[in-house]
Amino acid sequence: MRIGYRAFVLATFTAALVAVFVSRVSAYVERMYALQEVLDECSNISVGKVEKVDTQKKQVVVKMERDLKGTNPYPKIQINTNTSLPQFIPYMMAKIKPGQTVVFFWKKEGSSLACLAYMDNFWIQIYGEHMADASQMWWRQTHIEIRFNRTWRKSVNELINVLPDILAGKAKAPAPDPNVPPFDVATELAKIPGAAQAGAGLPAAGKIFGRYVGLPHGAGEAYGATWVDFDGDGDLDAYCCARSGNELFQCEPGGMFIVVTKDIGLSGGSAGAAWADYNGDGKLDLLLPTPKLFTNVGGKFRDDTALLPKMTSATAEACTWIDYNGDGLPDILLPNGDKGIMLFRNTGKEGAERFADASAEAGLGPNGPGRAKGTFVSVVDFDGDGFSDFLYNAGDGMLFRNNGQGKFEEVKNSGIKFNSTDVNKVGVAWGDYDNDGDVDLVVPQNNIVRLFRNNNDGTFSDVAAQSGDLAKIPGAWTAAAWGDVDRDGLLDLYVGKGDGDGRLFLNKGDGTFVNMVEPLGLYHLLGNARVFGVALADFDCDGDLDILANSAEGRCTVFVNDYNQEDPKRVFLAVRPKGTKGAVGAVVRLFDENSKLLGLRELCVAQNAGSQADATAFFGLASGKYKISICTSDGGFGERVVEVGNKGLAVELSAEAK
Repeated sequence: MRIGYRAFVLATFTAALVAVFVSRVSAYVERMYALQEVLDECSNISVGKVEKVDTQKKQVVVKMERDLKGTNPYPKIQINTNTSLPQFIPYMMAKIKPGQTVVFFWKKEGSSLACLAYMDNFWIQIYGEHMADASQMWWRQTHIEIRFNRTWRKSVNELINVLPDILAGKAKAPAPDPNVPPFDVATELAKIPGAAQAGAGLPAAGKIFGRYVGLPHGAGEAYGATWVDFDGDGDLDAYCCARSGNELFQCEPGGMFIVVTKDIGLSGGSAGAAWADYNGDGKLDLLLPTPKLFTNVGGKFRDDTALLPKMTSATAEACTWIDYNGDGLPDILLPNGDKGIMLFRNTGKEGAERFADASAEAGLGPNGPGRAKGTFVSVVDFDGDGFSDFLYNAGDGMLFRNNGQGKFEEVKNSGIKFNSTDVNKVGVAWGDYDNDGDVDLVVPQNNIVRLFRNNNDGTFSDVAAQSGDLAKIPGAWTAAAWGDVDRDGLLDLYVGKGDGDGRLFLNKGDGTFVNMVEPLGLYHLLGNARVFGVALADFDCDGDLDILANSAEGRCTVFVNDYNQEDPKRVFLAVRPKGTKGAVGAVVRLFDENSKLLGLRELCVAQNAGSQADATAFFGLASGKYKISICTSDGGFGERVVEVGNKGLAVELSAEAK
């Protein structure tokens, strides 16, 4: 039997349910299951009693007492409930008490453990990873299975009494009851005296990252992490890259994800990925560095790799979309080792002539300066002239300037210098951390996070030594991404670590950063170790930036930001370009009422190790009136005045063609 998996939920126990998870859009198991089906498909059934409930940490410890099926190797099952959908946490913390009996139905596949657990009145889904030291194992609750009460809703003791005879074939399992209504958490919570004081709900003040969602993928090298709304439903989906096979996780209502990779026509593994609407139909298409091109045909994908010019001995680890000639059409950039950097111009023509090899005419290709062994590439307009430039992680770092006339020139004396062949492959990030109107660069290195401040004259200064904690914490740093996680108007910085937990550095506004990974709740969360690709976006549309981190330990993880403070000085403004033409490399700027620049964001460009955020410019700010502008890659321009209220604001912004 193959256990299908989904994030937040791990599959219940039938192959039929795997198909349900892939095809349905409900956040919960919809099909009615018989108790006999559950018994047949699980490998173990064990009974335990709650030993401890920690309402502050949202944790439950169950001491195991006896087995009804199989042999349980775990003396205790420790459960994190703070990984659950938030509406269920208050009920769990109020309902579960020491001494309460729990029945676990679980199955192990490889190191992964999927489990249904029943307590009086409700079923939960939990997921674990086997560890030799069981005392270090923490199972993650995903949600309460609201329709599983049709399978069994009597007391847990009655269930324990009937199971031995059913398992021995002496009695028949009762049929499910279709008339049982779904579990209503609000109604059930209201029945519990003092539930509001049960220490449940969102994380305590300060610890804004108290929940996470695990998105399993293949083991081995894992880099790119991308956010994309591939199906156009308004929810951000997660595409995670691994050499053993990339996975696309479709986001459903309620913050659930399901794996849909093969069902929608995608295949292949890679170090990175890039998304853009190359054919102008309003749907985002996928590019892999292998190379592969998948055209979005409306929620499914068609392999159109044949549209790409032929490459000899393709060894590219990275790829990106870039509008190098300013026509509003996404072109393709593919660093290909000693074969040089390849540039495929988007001609706008249909069919086999869609892309033309423009490498040589753009100063690249096998005879260009980028003929070097490198890894990832990042796109940026570092000199603010409206044309996209790029940085190639080869040698000491190779910065290429777009001259605005279809050619790239290597910038030899930019002041940017780093070790591209450090302990780990380097994943850089560009962002205007000091809000002075130009983009700065951060480069993770061994034992230091380098910060290069843009001098706005084509050069950069290494200011890492003056940047506070960026230069103080040792380790094998990997990939970085900017984002204003606390909505104070300053770009903060997440940096992955190849030899331990990633760090979150808050921007103090004086050129320095402070490590806040532990106070903010990220430290030791599962999935925060050995992160090599990262992207920030507000995937759940609640007005704060969540973190998608890709770990070499076989999973991507969404760290859910629950910054729920009602502070009019810290709200949000989310700006999206209207339409996709010219969106790759578009720049959104924020001004106050007096036209003072408060920040800028570049959209739809490659970052760190083959990663990409969605096409939204996210700003933290105080409520009030502001002016926003957008410059698209084809020279289009648009601006408008907006009034941001105490709940924040999300808007679309149009650009008029030049």
